[in-house]
Amino acid sequence: MADSLEQELGAASAQRGAQPRAQGGVAISGNPVLDGRDPLTREPLGLSPDARVVSTTSHAGPVGHYVSEEWRVAYDWRRLGLTEEFIGAVAHEAEIWDRWAHRQELSYAPEKDLSVEALFSKTAALKKARERVADLCEVSDKRVLDVGGSCKDSLYFLYSGAARVDQVEVAAQSQRLALDRLRAALSARGRTWEGRVFFHTIPAERLPFEDSVFDFAFSRSTIHHLRRREAFREIHRVLKPGGRLFFLERYLGSLGQHAMRVYRVLRHADRGTDLPLSWAELESLNGIFSSAEWHIHDGLDAFAYFMPSRTRKRLRKFQDDEDPSFPPRRVLGTYCWATAQK
Repeated sequence: MADSLEQELGAASAQRGAQPRAQGGVAISGNPVLDGRDPLTREPLGLSPDARVVSTTSHAGPVGHYVSEEWRVAYDWRRLGLTEEFIGAVAHEAEIWDRWAHRQELSYAPEKDLSVEALFSKTAALKKARERVADLCEVSDKRVLDVGGSCKDSLYFLYSGAARVDQVEVAAQSQRLALDRLRAALSARGRTWEGRVFFHTIPAERLPFEDSVFDFAFSRSTIHHLRRREAFREIHRVLKPGGRLFFLERYLGSLGQHAMRVYRVLRHADRGTDLPLSWAELESLNGIFSSAEWHIHDGLDAFAYFMPSRTRKRLRKFQDDEDPSFPPRRVLGTYCWATAQK
């Protein structure tokens, strides 16, 4: 995968983005996709005439290439200060999701609600989060960071009036699919999207953005594939003061974590970067952000399958209503949502 990425970067050099303006011997683009920083050197990024993304104040070499027709920056992962082991694990994940993207349907039914309110009504957990956090759906005129999640959610933010969405993902084919989907869905609904969305093919542990530029960061089913503390710190860095992070994730208590590891050893099952969050990792949010809360859910669902329908409904209502620190939930929960504010 790393080799294929390198080939892609080489092929992308033939692409041309917006015509840049020369400054100090380095071509600086007016395109807002490049308003960020080199994830390794923290230097400003610019766009050279051959669409290479470069650090403008040094000769450290290209960080990646801008693919103008895809509104996407393909970054050279070897240039990001990451280990070969890490790059190999992430590249494996990218291959899985690229294959997934090839099998997906493109269209949305004309009557489908694409508002952020609809996004936060998809599951009982998301509805609960919306009830607890009043401003989750307020994205109009805001800049949004969408981390992973196979790129399905950027569409909701754009439809609801976000000023700009930057989508970070390691699978380029997922991003191409997302672009095709939003182009079809938003155009059919009379909504403009050009210049409001940019895709960044890069691990979330190395965000290529300035400090304090995002109002809201969202992630669904992706953080459990990341190095949590690195990703949390990077998201915290790029959020504005008062900006909010929200994520919905897989979770396992300590007993579940141990059982999962034993199972994988016995079955020789290597799940790559797939590791549900732990209670300690949720608590680490308090050491990074100014405030945080989380809700563990679905801890008793396994028992619900053996119960009558009415009892099952009561049990699930109990799960939704119970305090997240309730001990059985902490030990037995299998999913969580969390929100944190800078």
